[in-house]
Amino acid sequence: MFRGQEEPHPVDRRCARRGWELAKESVLSRKYRVVILDEVNVAVDYGLVPLEELLDLMSISPGRGVDSDGPLGQPQVIRRADLVTEMRDVRHYYRKGIESRIGIER
Repeated sequence: MFRGQEEPHPVDRRCARRGWELAKESVLSRKYRVVILDEVNVAVDYGLVPLEELLDLMSISPGRGVDSDGPLGQPQVIRRADLVTEMRDVRHYYRKGIESRIGIER
């Protein structure tokens, strides 16, 4: 549902909060060696995940593979992360007018 950086809809906020709680449970359970928080930097920038909570979680589990992903990374997150990767679009079918595909991008 969420489409831009303007004020997120309450449903988006609830979904983001639920996803964040599941992510924290996954990290704190110690069941997994790696937890990838895909696009968490975007969620932080949009105010859907509190920066301090992300930093706290990363402090609790250093070296356990809490990898934050997505553009717009906060400098504090980049400094604390175990892995920082920057990916850039070189060629993308969106530019040809091809819509996102169910099961891939949505």
